[in-house]
Amino acid sequence: HGYLEKTVEKYDPTIRNSDAVFLKGALGVFEDEIFSTGTVGAVKAIAETDCFSVVGGGDTSRSIEMYGMDEDSFDHVSIAGGAYIRALTGADLPGVELLIDAAE
Repeated sequence: HGYLEKTVEKYDPTIRNSDAVFLKGALGVFEDEIFSTGTVGAVKAIAETDCFSVVGGGDTSRSIEMYGMDEDSFDHVSIAGGAYIRALTGADLPGVELLIDAAE
């Protein structure tokens, strides 16, 4: 499992020195403790950093809950995965567009 620790070691300083971090999705099979190192390491680093943090996706949300991390350690936690990425990239969000049209 040494490669998992090396991955965490590689990305941990980048996460901890960032002004903002956006995470979508797990970094491994976090449900199996043997393979959870990447996901838990990244999410823990984000939680312990004072940067602006947004984490999204059902897997990411589940990993936070499963490993007992406090959602309040993040600026925003969303279960939306695909919509989260669409919003970040400026893609159309059909549900939001319908609400805007209905309001007009």
